[in-house]
Amino acid sequence: RIRLGYSCLITDLIHYQITDKISVVGNYAFTDARITKDFSGLQGNRLNNVPEHSGSLWLKYDVHHYEPLNGLSFGVGVFAAGQRQGDNDNTFALPGYARVDAFTSYAYKIGTSRLITQFNIRNLLDKIYYESTDPFQNAPPRVGIYPGAPLTAMGSIRLEF
Repeated sequence: RIRLGYSCLITDLIHYQITDKISVVGNYAFTDARITKDFSGLQGNRLNNVPEHSGSLWLKYDVHHYEPLNGLSFGVGVFAAGQRQGDNDNTFALPGYARVDAFTSYAYKIGTSRLITQFNIRNLLDKIYYESTDPFQNAPPRVGIYPGAPLTAMGSIRLEF
């Protein structure tokens, strides 16, 4: 049996308003996830599929003071994940990657509530990257490597009250 634990987890979030319309939002995580107790010699190994370094940085533009478009926002960002182990034995590593994403949203005020429609594009540059190995161990990790999704578009509608 394997017992998993964190040795260290440090996260940081920034939100900086450059102007009343332009903001920068970012986060960073340092995760030292290791096997802390094991009876088969894996103790001290890094946990598979967990990058030591990861984070994102977004540039966001909000439309204000122009009535037909008031409530419109759009932005572009980069998500990055560092190298991570492909199995608990630490016999191979998946390379780090960076992915460019984008979004646009529109917020409607309805009484005291807000209705927000949003359209997201993930992997805007349609790059090939490897996201993880099989998390359910249905296949040996070296043959169960999952590529990241290609260019993907999705929409959502959210009501905040």
